[in-house]
Amino acid sequence: MKTLDVLVFGYAEFAKEIVFQVHEAYRSVKVYALTEETVAQAIKDGFNAELFDLDDNWDAFTHFTMQETLFICALEDDAKNVYLTIGLRDGLEEARLIALASTQEHASKLRLAGANKVISKLQATSDLIIEVLEKPYVTHIIHDILQEETALKTVQVTLEKGSSLVGESLHELSMEVESELIVLAVVDAQLQTHFVFTSKGYRHHLEVGDVLVVIGYDEAIENFRRMAQ
Repeated sequence: MKTLDVLVFGYAEFAKEIVFQVHEAYRSVKVYALTEETVAQAIKDGFNAELFDLDDNWDAFTHFTMQETLFICALEDDAKNVYLTIGLRDGLEEARLIALASTQEHASKLRLAGANKVISKLQATSDLIIEVLEKPYVTHIIHDILQEETALKTVQVTLEKGSSLVGESLHELSMEVESELIVLAVVDAQLQTHFVFTSKGYRHHLEVGDVLVVIGYDEAIENFRRMAQ
C-alpha cells in the first residue's frame, strides 16, 4: 500500500474520517478542498492540503502515475461531486476514481460520470464504514475496498446453543477478535428486525440465535464460525 498515492477531494466529516485513518498506509495522501477555510483546517490537522476549483485544468494531475494513484471524490454536495467526477474522468482518462454518494440516485449518476467505484453514504453504510474505520484492520480493509480485491468477505454467522460467545457483550466480543476480523453488527434473535451496529450497541449481550455480521479473511472467518458453534 505504501506504493500508492491518494488524492481526496473534499474534507467534510466522511472524507475527513477516511483521510485520518489511511494517511499512514499510503505513500502520500493529499486533500484538495474548495474553500480556504477547509484547506486551513486540513493543514491544522496535519495533512498536506491545497485549494482547488471545480473548473481547474486537470492536466495538472498528469504527473501522477495513474496506476499508482487513487482519486477519491468526496465533496459533500452531490451535484458538485458528480461534476468533479466528470471533470476528472474527462481530463484523466486512465484515473482510478472512487466517489462517495448520499443516495442511490446520485450513485447511479456517479457511475455514469465515470467513477470506477461508488461508496454509498446512506446512514447504514456510514455507520458500517465508520465502524470499519475504527478497527485495527483499517488499512487492509480500506485498501481492499478501494482496490476491489476479493479476499475480504462479509458473512453472517448465527450463534448456536453451547457457544462460548453466548452472554458476552458486543464490546467484549469486538475486543476479543479485533486482531483477526471485525464484528459489524448483530441481528437480535428476539427482535428479528433489530439490526444493531457495534459502534452503537456495545452493551447488547449475545444470545442463542443472534446473527452476527462480520468482515474478514477466510481463515479468521472459519475460526469465528467454530467459536459460534
